[in-house]
Amino acid sequence: IFACDDYAVFSDGGDSRTVGINPDGSELKTIVIPPIHQEIGNFAAGATTNSWLNTKTFLQVWDLCKKDGRFSRYDWSVKVDPDAVFFPSRLRPRLKAHTWQGANFYIVNCNRWGPALFGSMEIFSKQAVLTYLTGQHQCR
Repeated sequence: IFACDDYAVFSDGGDSRTVGINPDGSELKTIVIPPIHQEIGNFAAGATTNSWLNTKTFLQVWDLCKKDGRFSRYDWSVKVDPDAVFFPSRLRPRLKAHTWQGANFYIVNCNRWGPALFGSMEIFSKQAVLTYLTGQHQCR
């Protein structure tokens, strides 16, 4: 992610931590996700639950992105899991043809059983993020 035009690292564990050095020499610190006090899904089954255990976490991250506002300076936002392999230099040329003012879409990242969006890497146009953030109350 550090080859992107901008980046942020979110953590749901305790205090903010230094995870690197920014190009300007300042410390790169994690943005702490507030604790979640409400559970969803079937937790009796543990890791085999039939629900997404991290849904509330990602809703809070999008709230933090809205508050931060830096996403609005760029055409695309990319969410990448820490264990995903991601090459921004390979993604940029693929997105270029789809980059225009007002483009409101996300990129499907798997087509094995039909188009799908899996969570290890999610790519959204700026307008798609704005559409979600202004209408998120309808999605929750």
